[in-house]
Amino acid sequence: MGEMIDKMLGKSDEQKEEKKEDKQIKLMKDQQLVDVATANEPFDYRQQEARSDLLKWQQDLDDEVEKLKHRLRSEEKKKDGSWGTKIFPVGVNKETNETIYNQIPPLANELFIDYIQSQVEPFMSRNLFSSNLNEKRILRMLMDTCNDIADAMADGWDIYEIEFINYDLVMRLIKNVITPGPFRALNDGQRRHDRTIAKRVEAFNEREPSKDRKKGLMGVSI
Repeated sequence: MGEMIDKMLGKSDEQKEEKKEDKQIKLMKDQQLVDVATANEPFDYRQQEARSDLLKWQQDLDDEVEKLKHRLRSEEKKKDGSWGTKIFPVGVNKETNETIYNQIPPLANELFIDYIQSQVEPFMSRNLFSSNLNEKRILRMLMDTCNDIADAMADGWDIYEIEFINYDLVMRLIKNVITPGPFRALNDGQRRHDRTIAKRVEAFNEREPSKDRKKGLMGVSI
């Protein structure tokens, strides 16, 4: 009888030890999950910021207008980030053995560049990107604008200072800038893209209950 009681007590102690070990293992696993989640959250938050920066970059095309104006002035970007007139070698100074450079003349004067800026800026507009346009409407907009510019160049040949040989080049530079923008509004494309990003950010924020997450800068959960 005594041996039976001792065996029962011994078995009970073993069960307690097993339960204790199981509990410790579970705690360790839970802690590992917490550590992984904590380690991933800053990375996910940086991804969220990156998506926001990408969206801002996609919608901020003012720089494209400025680049077009520099190209029409025959300017190029220097190593220090500034813009300067393009130059080309024309010979060598026999006395100093130095290369002689001439400046490349601008493709048009400032009067034409100001006119082109007024024509191009609507195609860089966020309102345009957020529109819902079909392909026929987009092609009509582009054709009408290009026709207006071509007419202005023909009518103002004597005031815009554009060499006839450069007409095709000038039109190509302008078309390269104004063409991509309207197609971002094709079949509500830009707004669908923006909604997709918003849903991903919302899904990230709802991945864990807000009460169980710490609040960071400006109330953003981290």
